[in-house]
Amino acid sequence: MTNGLVIEQDAEFPIDNYHLKVRSYLGQLTAGIHYFEVNFEVNLESTDPSPTTGNLALLRVGSSDGGL
Repeated sequence: MTNGLVIEQDAEFPIDNYHLKVRSYLGQLTAGIHYFEVNFEVNLESTDPSPTTGNLALLRVGSSDGGL
């Protein structure tokens, strides 16, 4: 058994220089792809020249065969 990330409402996790917080699960609109509404912030320690805070985004999660 492998340890994996559980994506659910109010879950928080980093992806590269971004910190994401899941607001809601939007559903599975395409086979193998799940959609989530998230807020993201740029990690303040990143080298990104244009830091942003509290942005709303769409997170798509799925298998490599899921049409991503």
